[in-house]
Amino acid sequence: MDPPGIGLAKTMGGWRLMYFDSISAMWHMDGHGVYVWLAYALTALPLILMVWFPIRRIRQHWRWLLAEQRRLAALSGDRSSDAESAV
Repeated sequence: MDPPGIGLAKTMGGWRLMYFDSISAMWHMDGHGVYVWLAYALTALPLILMVWFPIRRIRQHWRWLLAEQRRLAALSGDRSSDAESAV
């Protein structure tokens, strides 16, 4: 006798491959799919943003540091050429 619920997929080596009969059944989940997938999305989105925002900020900081180093190098190069022309 099969367990209750949506038809279970055939077992292979004692392990269940998929609980639902099709991808469509998995998407709809007997009318609860909208809530389930929305909950997954609302959980995944903050996790993704918690990783993405710091990475973006670090990259912006590195670009700023490189630009600052280039600016300082250009300024020091201008000052050394001014000092050499004064001599």
